Amino acid sequence: MHEEMRLPPRVSASDGFWRWLAVAKLPAVIEARHGNLTKGVYAHLGNYGIDTQSIRNRLRILWLRANMLYDANATDPYRLAKRFLHADFIESGIIRPRYGSCRNLARVLVKFQYRHPKSNEVYLRSTGPLSIRELYKRLRHLHSVYSFEFMSDEELCALLEKHSQDLKRAR
Repeated sequence: MHEEMRLPPRVSASDGFWRWLAVAKLPAVIEARHGNLTKGVYAHLGNYGIDTQSIRNRLRILWLRANMLYDANATDPYRLAKRFLHADFIESGIIRPRYGSCRNLARVLVKFQYRHPKSNEVYLRSTGPLSIRELYKRLRHLHSVYSFEFMSDEELCALLEKHSQDLKRAR
């Protein structure tokens, strides 16, 4: 869907566009992913971008995920976007701080946290005081000093390793 949509920035930033797409054109996608129609349970309106922050629109998040993790140089440019990634990791760690505009950081962060391509096992704990959430805060401060957009993948990986040494690893 991402490749076929080729959205201009003003459209991809439009809350109304994503709401229209979710409600008028693709409600079956939302319901299949977030509802349980066999039990009569419908997806929460927030998944459509209604009655909540518009960024919670599931179609918008899927598109953003594909857009920010797209790697034109890879054999499969969507390999990272296809991986199992916790919603909180994508939303709190990449989308909200707007690291999606810094694709190299988004890709390196995915590879850092999810080191085994065929596993959903995380490197740093997801919650708690010494978790990946602390690394998100550190990155926000570091971004005022470092221009992530101009750093190589190797430099970013070294930065993540250095600034996460004291954080507890998931086990």
